[in-house]
Amino acid sequence: MVMQARDRGFSGAFLSEPLGASSASAERGRSLDMMGRLLERARRAGSIRSDISVDDVILALMANDGIRSDTAEARVAASRRLSAHFHPGLQHESAGQC
Repeated sequence: MVMQARDRGFSGAFLSEPLGASSASAERGRSLDMMGRLLERARRAGSIRSDISVDDVILALMANDGIRSDTAEARVAASRRLSAHFHPGLQHESAGQC
């Protein structure tokens, strides 16, 4: 998320659906598919909750993209705070327990 706070190019491209850009739409579809497979692997490994979906990741990207500030440093600080709140909500109940 910090990378997004510094450079909004990824989230802008990922969250938009350009009109008439079938190659961009296809690439976005492949990215979403890969993200889904990555989440499934994390679920099977017990790293994330079973109900986390690609939509949840997109929601986090949208929230992070909504951070507005005058400086990159302030955007990064806000992004880190957002991530600190969001990350525990993804974790499986047993993740991190010893």
